Amino acid sequence: MEPVVAPILGAHGMLAVALEQARIGIAEGGVPVGGAIFHTDGTLLGVGRNRLVQEGNGSLYGETDAFRAAGRRPTWHDTILVTTLAPCWYCTGLI
Repeated sequence: MEPVVAPILGAHGMLAVALEQARIGIAEGGVPVGGAIFHTDGTLLGVGRNRLVQEGNGSLYGETDAFRAAGRRPTWHDTILVTTLAPCWYCTGLI
């Protein structure tokens, strides 16, 4: 079953949120990769950006940072992850 993307934001709007995180990351001197997690109704649950350089933490990728920001959930089956780069093996395992 295909997830339903809220028409008010849409796929391009969701990607714009992740791109903004990538822009923030590069402005901070980091790697420009951003991520965002949305509920299938379009509600933004969490955003993140790659902060390997800024925080010196090898686990803070854009996707992992977005998951952390989204908090605990009983299920992730009703969510959409948007990222500005194809996930690496580490993030793919989390996803």
